[in-house]
Amino acid sequence: MANVSSVHGRVATPLKGPYSASKSALESLSETLHYELGHFGIRVVIIEPGYVAPGMKPVDRVDAYRGLWEQWDGVDRLVADPAGRPGPGMVAAAIRRAIEDLATPLRVPVSHDAVAILAARSQFDDATSDSAMREALGLTW
Repeated sequence: MANVSSVHGRVATPLKGPYSASKSALESLSETLHYELGHFGIRVVIIEPGYVAPGMKPVDRVDAYRGLWEQWDGVDRLVADPAGRPGPGMVAAAIRRAIEDLATPLRVPVSHDAVAILAARSQFDDATSDSAMREALGLTW
């Protein structure tokens, strides 16, 4: 079983609260299923894409958050590859490998930014992580 989560399931960012919450819930459920279903020989793998082109509809912008949205609009240029955000093919390939390779670990970060973000977050406490994210993304909000 391969569940598609997101780096947002383990690292929340501004303006993505509901998305991060749903992916965090999927991470927890998948980890539980990993323990429960493993007994029956059923593998569970959590695919964690980073900043991949999602094809999702943009959200409405609340005026009270105008300053944050203005800062957040520049994030694409900071975290995406120079060629832009990779497409869903990268995620599809990771799912295929996870299904075919019995040695695939529980969590599979997909994209260079996912690997870097998750590695950094695992080494930082909350205050350091907050500071690093604000500095990297240029957030003053």
